[in-house]
Amino acid sequence: MLTQLSFYFIILSSLNKADIWYEKKEAVMNYYLCGEYAHALNGMERCCKVVAFPFCSIISPFCGKPMMLIMSEKDKIAMHQDLFVEIQKLSFEKE
Repeated sequence: MLTQLSFYFIILSSLNKADIWYEKKEAVMNYYLCGEYAHALNGMERCCKVVAFPFCSIISPFCGKPMMLIMSEKDKIAMHQDLFVEIQKLSFEKE
């Protein structure tokens, strides 16, 4: 349906704290793309592109204290870069 519009909006859900929940990525992404969150946006896809993207806003350890997490600093930096690339792609995407 987006092809009928000369422009469209993007709802980009940045799913923060991915370094904490990443082991459960499939369940989290399912919640945002198919679950209760997606149902709350029901119908928006007629005029918007709805995207959910994992993200971790903290690169260095929180308050300088190391934390036992499943994601390395390299992974977090890559996640930042991937998000920016995705935003650029969405910005120039033509339906």
